[in-house]
Amino acid sequence: MTYRSREWMAAVASLECCVLCGRYGVQVAHSNQDRGMGQKAPDCATAALCPECHHAIDNGKDLSRDERRAMMDRAIVLTMIALVVAGKVAVAKDRQSCGEFDNWKPTPKEINRLPLPIRNFIHLLETHADPAGTIRENVLARDEIACLRKMVIELEELATKRG
Repeated sequence: MTYRSREWMAAVASLECCVLCGRYGVQVAHSNQDRGMGQKAPDCATAALCPECHHAIDNGKDLSRDERRAMMDRAIVLTMIALVVAGKVAVAKDRQSCGEFDNWKPTPKEINRLPLPIRNFIHLLETHADPAGTIRENVLARDEIACLRKMVIELEELATKRG
């Protein structure tokens, strides 16, 4: 079943400017990747695009299919970042566990076991979605902050015991 959320769609629509060009007035654009006629991607795979950028991605004759896909991938990432910055998406503090995959991070060995086409797709997605590497840096910083917070808690507990 495909993920649908009116709240998500409303949040994306509330972004006033196109995440790609900055023009005022947006449409909520679904990714068309791996979809047939009449099939829509999950609502979380959407981007806040002006009509011109939306048309260029969906029907543009000036871009190759790979360029349009890369442009849409970038737009989805930028939309998610804009939603977080606008305070419309946050990490739930009391979320339910997803089970064994809560803190799973693939190792290089696990990634290298993937078939070559999937590894190439992941590499292209990373390259096109984050060419400057800023998202990767933010993820590493987030992990470092979590580690530092854990150390602070341990130190506070130790200080409380010593009284």
